[in-house]
Amino acid sequence: MQISTAIVGLGKIGLTYDLDEFGVAKPNQVMTHCRSVSESNFFKISYLIDPQIESLKIAVHKYGGVGFHTSLEAVAQDSPQLLILSVPTSFHLETLLDITEKWKPAAYLIEKPFGRSSREARQMRDILKLQDAKVYVNYFRRYLPNFVLLKSSSKFRNRGRLNSVTVNGYGTLENVFSHFLDLLIFLESPSILGLSKKLNCSSGIEYLKFEDAASGVLFELNGVGRGIRECEMRLVYDSMVIEMTSNGCCLKIHDAKDGSIELFNLSTSMFGSYQAFVLKRIEDEFSLSQKNSSMEDAIRIHEFLESI
Repeated sequence: MQISTAIVGLGKIGLTYDLDEFGVAKPNQVMTHCRSVSESNFFKISYLIDPQIESLKIAVHKYGGVGFHTSLEAVAQDSPQLLILSVPTSFHLETLLDITEKWKPAAYLIEKPFGRSSREARQMRDILKLQDAKVYVNYFRRYLPNFVLLKSSSKFRNRGRLNSVTVNGYGTLENVFSHFLDLLIFLESPSILGLSKKLNCSSGIEYLKFEDAASGVLFELNGVGRGIRECEMRLVYDSMVIEMTSNGCCLKIHDAKDGSIELFNLSTSMFGSYQAFVLKRIEDEFSLSQKNSSMEDAIRIHEFLESI
């Protein structure tokens, strides 16, 4: 029996990333919630919710399920077991309040950055804890196989202390750079993002530089506010330097002693199906009792950015 799923929000990540300009499905990619659920053998789409009539028509036609224009209309139906929340961040809390009045899903997948601020994120966490739900925040890079393999490798275990982090990105700190901060938490621990006042902080057009007082790590965030471009992260440890593209398709490890370069075990075809990897993790953990740290990590990222 498949797990009933509701998708709330049919924008880019909910629906349209996988469609071309004519509404035809792009081949060989799974970058949206609609497509990942529709292609799963474990989950099925039961409800699709979005105020945009055209988006709702396209989604119901392509992927099935029953369409609703508002969450308040939908919650008159039986609760789904998985709820995917992909509305704009400014509507996260409001939509969650509407949904949890009637529905009690066993699991949630919520788009990053999990509310507009740490205060709002904590409110959402408290609501979801009352439901005793398992919650995943959609920082999908921590689910990509290349990063998972890197973390578990013997070479990475001998990396030594992290000294500096450089991110070359674009857009806002909350929506784009937060992806790399979450990846950093995944590779290290939440404490790598200290919450105290930053030292030696400087900023200019498109960049921020500072030292984290708690961890001693130097951060350089370049491209803040820029238009879309390829994103990269560079991590400098005592014994190695790791350079990576944001899709995990290029992972270079420089030995700090002799400067030699090793390309990590790479698959170049995975990023185009990143949402499938997130859903597979949820499938693997769906009936297990343990919780994950997604909410607390997302709150930590908010608090870290607010401390800069």
